[in-house]
Amino acid sequence: MSNINIVCLGGASEVGRSCVIIESEKTSIMLDCGIHPAFMGIGCLPIYDAYDISKVDVCLITHFHMDHSGALPYLINKTRFKGRVFMTEATKSICYLLWSDYARIEKCMNLMNKNKSMKSKKELEDNGSDGMENNINNDGYISNDDNDDAYYDNYIVDRDNDENSNNVLYDDDDIDATMELIETVNFHENIELENVKFTAYRAGHVIGACMFLVEINNIRLLYTGDYSREIDRHIPIAEIPNIDVHVLICEGTYGIKVHDNRRKRETIFLNMLTNILNSKGKVLLPVFALGRAQEILLILEEHWDRNPNLQKIPIFYISSMATKSLCIYETYINLCSEFIKKIVNEGKNPFNFKYVKYAKSLDSILNYLYQDNYPCVIMASPGMLQSGISKSIFNIIASDKKSGVIITGYTIKGTLADELKTEPEFVTINDKLVKRKCQFEQISFSAHSDFNQTKTFIEKLKCPNVVLVHGDRNELNRLKNKLIDEKKYLSVFTPEILQKVSFHFEHNDHVISLGKLSHHIKKVNKKIKLLKKKNQIKLAEKNELDNAEAVEDEEAQDDLNDNENIMKKEEITENVLIKKEPDVENTSSELKRIDGLQAKDEERDENYTDIEDEIEGEEIEAIIISEPQSAPVIVFPSDIHEYTNLKTALIDQTINIRYPYKLDALYNVLSNVYEDIFMEDNIIFVKDIKILYCEEEKIIKINWLSSLINDMIADSINFLILEFMDTMASNKKCLSICNNTTDTQIYEMIVDFVEENYINVERILKRDIKQALLLCINNSGENDSTENPKSALDEGKKKKINMKSNAEGNNNSKNINFEMYDNLFFDYIKNMINEEKSNNEYDDICKINEIGEILKFEVKDNANNDVQVFVDMDNREVICKEESVLIKVKEILRNIEESMLPMCF
Repeated sequence: MSNINIVCLGGASEVGRSCVIIESEKTSIMLDCGIHPAFMGIGCLPIYDAYDISKVDVCLITHFHMDHSGALPYLINKTRFKGRVFMTEATKSICYLLWSDYARIEKCMNLMNKNKSMKSKKELEDNGSDGMENNINNDGYISNDDNDDAYYDNYIVDRDNDENSNNVLYDDDDIDATMELIETVNFHENIELENVKFTAYRAGHVIGACMFLVEINNIRLLYTGDYSREIDRHIPIAEIPNIDVHVLICEGTYGIKVHDNRRKRETIFLNMLTNILNSKGKVLLPVFALGRAQEILLILEEHWDRNPNLQKIPIFYISSMATKSLCIYETYINLCSEFIKKIVNEGKNPFNFKYVKYAKSLDSILNYLYQDNYPCVIMASPGMLQSGISKSIFNIIASDKKSGVIITGYTIKGTLADELKTEPEFVTINDKLVKRKCQFEQISFSAHSDFNQTKTFIEKLKCPNVVLVHGDRNELNRLKNKLIDEKKYLSVFTPEILQKVSFHFEHNDHVISLGKLSHHIKKVNKKIKLLKKKNQIKLAEKNELDNAEAVEDEEAQDDLNDNENIMKKEEITENVLIKKEPDVENTSSELKRIDGLQAKDEERDENYTDIEDEIEGEEIEAIIISEPQSAPVIVFPSDIHEYTNLKTALIDQTINIRYPYKLDALYNVLSNVYEDIFMEDNIIFVKDIKILYCEEEKIIKINWLSSLINDMIADSINFLILEFMDTMASNKKCLSICNNTTDTQIYEMIVDFVEENYINVERILKRDIKQALLLCINNSGENDSTENPKSALDEGKKKKINMKSNAEGNNNSKNINFEMYDNLFFDYIKNMINEEKSNNEYDDICKINEIGEILKFEVKDNANNDVQVFVDMDNREVICKEESVLIKVKEILRNIEESMLPMCF
């Protein structure tokens, strides 16, 4: 039995300071290590004191947001943590920027609080004030110009002995020490440590974000962190791991709320923004410096590009990290969405914005902010207005009714952004009461999962146990109740901070299926369930029939008993033997009913047998891998390198064959041999074999990964291609085939093929047969109409018509014997004449076209009878009264022609 405990040191029934502990008897894992954005100092940290941090073997960070990573430098440098730390490369790069910025802001905020506590200028002078307070304005904004960075550092260094300088969570040295200890992990990389394995999967949300699949003693737990399955411009959506999971630790940020349609949200956002700008107001968009900011910038750039009237209105993005963050995005383009990659492949920089102006400090745009009737858009951090530049800008525009604030992300209780959702008349900023007149709206582009995404994620993962974290207590409880109502099999938990959730798993003898094999087993299980369901239906019908027969027997027995009682009461004087004739009509109908039931049973039994044969006859090529102290794993050979640590060597084989024909012709040949085949973009796929066609080089490439089955299939394909080419080359006309082949050349090839393979081949000039038919009509006295030539045809069949052919290269007399041809052929000629007459071509119907022939021959049908076939090359028509022969001949002619030109019969 395995016992797994889950304890939240933060992020349970709240949003912020995410920190989840997974512990077993032999190991302890920490998932995320963040700070709470609504608090400062020790109060923003997870509750480390309540847990023995020295027991933690490894810490896994899902993404760079401070509520998930901000406490890591403190954990490493200020606690007894001695474990290892893992995160993605992109997360590590951005964390360094965010931690450094946070440490700087925290030092300055501490300094500002100290200055506020001093009662007089003399006290400031006595403490060595040198004007630093001038750089901290009344709004609590701290300038972040690069020119001031060295000054701030020197100022703080000069005050190392100040008691306020020791109140910071961590400093630059702590950050540097943390960076040295961090190890990076790639998506889908399997990391195996002592007593624990883990794998990172894409989580959407922000660049580099991942969810971790942790395996302890064969028990798999998936921690999502923050994730999103909504399609973004710059980030791919979250993955759903293709593996069975025992416990899911999932965010529930939005509870049971459902996001509006993304396009609808963008339309509402852009309409409100445009209306404010048209009224000469200013729009504040509080954003986090990295993540949603890039998404909003892409939306604005796209909107400005489509609306020339907006292009003179500036968009300011104020962030000291703007250029650094863009460099990171440019570095990790491979982690961005296909939309971004497509722009990069076109030679453009998607983050080189045309209409966005970067500002490093508030001072650089103060003139715009204080000017009336000067519309602009300002994007500034932080996203919840809890401090910094965005809060300072809000203080400036709060009293302007023409201006507005649009919150584009999630808000946490205790922050100014969350307070504004109630649209208060007054707000408190830096201990001052400010009257709010500006407009306010929250249009979320937050990359967090809503209810529908969460429900779908759980359904596809098929996980029976769910632990909800990262959400308001009420929202999480509502989400829990709704999930349980809709999914009765689910066990859902919403723990409080430090509340332990324990799971007990019993080990049975089993193997774990992974990858494609797992999907295949699920399909087989569906078939088995279908078979069981049908068997239950069959058994129920049989029981119903047995019950009906039992009732009939019981009633018959009752009637017999009644008759015996009557006979006993009568005085019988003579014994008379009466032979009663059977009821033939009733007996016949009963037999028919029984036969009908038997027929249905036999048909149903046949269906069951087909499913059973399909399941029992299916062969699977898989490999079982057993390791010490681990449950055996069964996978397809192709998945060994992805789901195990075994090193595999694959032989990639390619055969090149000169092939001067069309690929479609080869596809038709192979389709008659293989079932699992399809073609896409000049590539034929036969099971795991790829057949690539290089049209310019006229080369076929057969490519496959070597295995017993693939080698056999590739050999057979090679043989079929060579045989097909040999067949085509056996005809002399084939040697001169090229892409500019004329219809006459194709027709002559068809004629040669027909003469070699069929009997009674005849080439009939259209002019001859038309003239013969018209002559029959004229001789019958129907000179003015061809609408009903039936009598003429009947008359014509009784005799031969001798015509003189004037076709080029043929000056011999030709006899047209009407009795030799099917009526279907004459109907075809009659329709041709009527059509030409209706098109005012009646006088020209005997003109000779480019080919001007109909090819006639005979083919054996399934009953070995000779069937006439007529081929009109001009109109790409085949005439034959036998459907099976017609289909067969069309297919043959299509293969011949498609090898030369892309035309179809």
